[in-house]
Amino acid sequence: MQTAPDAASISPARSDARTGGGPSGGERPREDAEPPPTDRRRSRLVLLLLLALLAIPFVAAVVGLREPRWYPTIDDAQTELRVRDVWGPDPPLTGLGGRIGAGLEQGSHPGPLSFWSLSVFYRLFGASSWALYAATATLHVIAMGCTLWLARRRGGTALLLGVAVTVAVMAQAYGGHALTLPWNPYLPVLWWLVFVMGVWSLLCGDLRVLPLTVFAGSFCMQTHISYIGLVTTLGGVGALSVAAWIFRRRADVAARREGIALAALGALLGVVLWFPPLAEQVTGSQGGNLRIIAEHFADPPEASFGLRLGIDYLLVSLNPWHLLTEPVIEGRPFLGGTPTLPGGLLLAAFVGSAAITWRRRHRTLLRLHLLLALALVVSLISVSRIFGTPWIYLTLWAWGLGAMVTLAVAWSACSLLSDLVAARARHPLAVAGAVGLVAVSALLGLRLASDSTDLEPSPPEVSRASAVLVPEVIAALEDDVASGDRGGQRYLVTWDDARHQGAYGYVLFNELERAGFDVGAPEAARVAVTSHRVRTPGEATTHVHVTSGSGIEVWRSKPEFEEIATYAPFGPEGLDEFDRLRSEVVAELEDAGRPELIGLIDENPGGFGLHTGFSNELYDRIDRIIELDVPIAVFSGPPGPDG
Repeated sequence: MQTAPDAASISPARSDARTGGGPSGGERPREDAEPPPTDRRRSRLVLLLLLALLAIPFVAAVVGLREPRWYPTIDDAQTELRVRDVWGPDPPLTGLGGRIGAGLEQGSHPGPLSFWSLSVFYRLFGASSWALYAATATLHVIAMGCTLWLARRRGGTALLLGVAVTVAVMAQAYGGHALTLPWNPYLPVLWWLVFVMGVWSLLCGDLRVLPLTVFAGSFCMQTHISYIGLVTTLGGVGALSVAAWIFRRRADVAARREGIALAALGALLGVVLWFPPLAEQVTGSQGGNLRIIAEHFADPPEASFGLRLGIDYLLVSLNPWHLLTEPVIEGRPFLGGTPTLPGGLLLAAFVGSAAITWRRRHRTLLRLHLLLALALVVSLISVSRIFGTPWIYLTLWAWGLGAMVTLAVAWSACSLLSDLVAARARHPLAVAGAVGLVAVSALLGLRLASDSTDLEPSPPEVSRASAVLVPEVIAALEDDVASGDRGGQRYLVTWDDARHQGAYGYVLFNELERAGFDVGAPEAARVAVTSHRVRTPGEATTHVHVTSGSGIEVWRSKPEFEEIATYAPFGPEGLDEFDRLRSEVVAELEDAGRPELIGLIDENPGGFGLHTGFSNELYDRIDRIIELDVPIAVFSGPPGPDG
């Protein structure tokens, strides 16, 4: 994988980088040797072909998700509200609300860049819930295309093929569900690869990738806070390398001028991308979010994992075998629980390959090794400082880092192999390797495409129930308004649906706004629905309330409220299955000495996700209990103290 970078690259290698001699002591070709025009055209065609292959699963997933209709809930509904706001009078200035701060001082992830990015394609595809799926898939495909483009600039067709396999493996490991769902931990996983490749390119002197690198790093860091340590550290290294490049060319007026222009463009883009969260912090319009973040992590409410657990969790995420054999996310909500030895072996191979690369003076590859080594150190610090429940979504970036480490090891091995074989055998081996890499990329893409055709709306049970509830509620509210004129009608939407973590409340709020109703929520939901949607009972003309289970009888006892929609998912058979599963879960909780959790079965079974140490069978039973569900009802009435 030593084909030259694109001729457009501004690289210090053009004046001072040479590879060292091979085992025979002969001088190797320059890493930056200009490729012939035919090679450049061929590599562009290969890039387009590979991107088309990698995009097939996303097209299949989006087409398959067209029906039945999806009703976004909780975080996805909150995301769609903000995406809808982008071109309105109250654009989002912060990211999605997170487990940051407490109570009304709840903080959000740093910035709104994911909402702004999604909004372009969301509107292009029709501004429906399905359009949110399509917009998410489009962003991932763009990230893959950018990664391939950066690979072509660094190593031509050979590296392009290797990176294509890496991206295909990552897409397969994350799965079609994660790569179409607009949940903020999932959105950056492929943009993280773009950022790493971009910083590596800056270390190689390719300043023309700076704007893309700034965007990718900002996208990751603003969308999910777990990227802050990695992006700021690696981004700082990239910035220093840009400054050093310009300084070394202070005598070359043309090169220095172009370098300064590119650095200024990157800095300006960074200011533009970070203006919304900085403006929010200055104005405090949404609570001074950056302050809340800083205070929360300066004084965390729980003890951090520490170095020992951090090492274990990081090694689990570096297991390359998992990327090929098991879904990273599906069925694995928590970190750990799998062997750490494969990750340790990969690290040992990485250290060995770095030593070989340094000895052979392959500067481009050595820079990648050094960058990944720094990223591994920062990753360990980041994982060690996580506190609370060890959710796997907190370290999804580690799997991408492991894939890049594997790529670096493979590249080192291929480079060494090319020196060990006879010159006349190199071309046949290169052709065979290229064909093999294309075949692997195609097979992984087709496998993911096949899996993605069976995707269901997430979560399916909520969408099924919402397909019944939402039309009934809209019809009932329309009947209450003379001639269907909604002018002057202001709705206060509330919910006490603890069993589903408020899922149906978020669905209804989002869908009523989509249908054109003027809806608001109480102050307690400010971070979830954004400040401009907060409404007091005195500001509303109608109160709409969503409840479930035993709460239904409570609201039926209020004479001023009318039951306008009801969904009862299961008959007597479902109740019998629920009773059996409940008894089995109760028995395991009592045997484990955790009877205090029994109440969660009826009130909030999803809350078991916050507790570890139980058997897989218990979590399977809880999942089925959630699927069985309880009745949900919607009531409307006059706003008042109950609001």
